[in-house]
Order: sequence, then structure tokens, then C-alpha cells
Amino acid sequence: MMSEKMLLVSCCAPCSCGVIAHLAVQGVNFTVLFYNPNIQPLSEYLRRCDENKRVCDIYGVPFVELEYDHDRWCCL
Repeated sequence: MMSEKMLLVSCCAPCSCGVIAHLAVQGVNFTVLFYNPNIQPLSEYLRRCDENKRVCDIYGVPFVELEYDHDRWCCL
């Protein structure tokens, strides 16, 4: 029997770390998807992404990062 899976979309660690911790402790099968191309500058984006990865590593949660493309985001 296959268990359900969840995809948690995250824009930064402060917004999602409590949810990540709660879901992990509850044994929920989920992956964190990090996406936030509106963050500037790139150094701030990387800081937020790295912290999100760190939180996921602590709880053993899979982490996926989508491409950072701020220029494209501005054109939409």
C-alpha cells in the first residue's frame, strides 16, 4: 500500500520551519519545494535557500529548489 505524499511549497525558512518541524515529527511523507524568484539581491535569496535546506536536513526532509530567475519573474 502506497502512503500519500505532500509537497510543501516554501518561500523561506522563517515562513516554513515550524510547519516542517511539525510535519516531520508527525511522520508525514513530504518534500519541501523552495521557490521565490522575487527575492533580491541574489545573496539574500541564497541565504534564505540555504537556511531552508539546513532545516530540512535537520529533520531528514527531502528538499527541492526551483531555478532562481528574478528577471523572468519581473517580466511576468
